[in-house]
Amino acid sequence: MHSGVLSERSIVLESKWVASEDDNICGIKDLKKVSNPAKVDYDELLEATPQMKKIKEKKIDPESPEGKALRSQAKTLVTKTCESVRAAKGYCGIWKTIKNEDKRTIPDVTKDVKDKLNE
Repeated sequence: MHSGVLSERSIVLESKWVASEDDNICGIKDLKKVSNPAKVDYDELLEATPQMKKIKEKKIDPESPEGKALRSQAKTLVTKTCESVRAAKGYCGIWKTIKNEDKRTIPDVTKDVKDKLNE
C-alpha cells in the first residue's frame, strides 16, 4: 500500500483529459501528456479572419474553388495565430474543446487570439 503522499500524487497524475484529437488546434495532442491546455471558440476565430469576411462581403460560394481556398487560408491563419498565443502564454496546447474529469476550469484564449488576428 502506498503512503498518503503517494496516493495524493497519483491522483494528480491520473487526472483525465477528455477531448477529441480532431479538436486539437496546436501543441501537444497526446492527452496523456497534456498539462496546461487552453481552449478557443474556433468558429468565432474563423469568422474573424479577413478571408471569411471576404467570403461574406463578396458573397463568395464557400464551396467554390475561391471559397475553398479562402477557407483553407482562414484555417491556416487561425492555427498559426493560436500557436503564437500558445507559445507566448506557455500553454501546452490549444483545443476547440477539452475538459478534465476533475472539472477544472480551462482558460479560454479566444479574445487573445482574436486580438492578434486583428493586429
